[in-house]
Amino acid sequence: MKLIQKRVKISQSFGVIIFGYYLMGASFWSLKNAILGEVLYFIGTIMVAVGVLGRVWCLSYIAGNKRNIVIQHGPYSLCRNPLYLFGLIGAIGIGLTTKTIALPLIIFIVFVTYYPFVVKKEENDLRLKFGTEFENYMNKTTSRIIPSFQNYADLERTKINLRSFRKGVFDLFYFIIPLGIFPFIEFLHGMGAIPYFYYIF
Repeated sequence: MKLIQKRVKISQSFGVIIFGYYLMGASFWSLKNAILGEVLYFIGTIMVAVGVLGRVWCLSYIAGNKRNIVIQHGPYSLCRNPLYLFGLIGAIGIGLTTKTIALPLIIFIVFVTYYPFVVKKEENDLRLKFGTEFENYMNKTTSRIIPSFQNYADLERTKINLRSFRKGVFDLFYFIIPLGIFPFIEFLHGMGAIPYFYYIF
């Protein structure tokens, strides 16, 4: 639990830093190449949608079950950490909705630098808790985050904890809200209501 809380706090702190950096700067591409800026925003919106829907898919299997059983079906048969996969897709999408290339690149670099340590620690905990069952799952689903449809398996029904599911769904607003906030900040920059001090490429 402490690891999860620490991960959430680090992710939230990083989000605040990214927001502050964007608030004080302006997209170079939006100002100098409006078409490219809109293309970046469109691609980002699609990626956010994929990330959000993917995380809902994951939640429909894991909500309330994560600490009780080894989830091996649906998205968890594609890779061992589909929540992180869809979280990364959504986070990069958020970066692209700033109509910059630098911010999604920073998000990607931070993810691939920090999250492997988190995943390794979580896997060690699961190995200690579930033993051979988790070892067999790791041998069958060999990729941590890159999906493979070769061993895809699904269930007709699964039980979830609705309270955990609702919490997970509400957390998705962190991905959705920036879709409206970033264009509004861009509008305020253009109106001169919020000054910007540098370009973000």
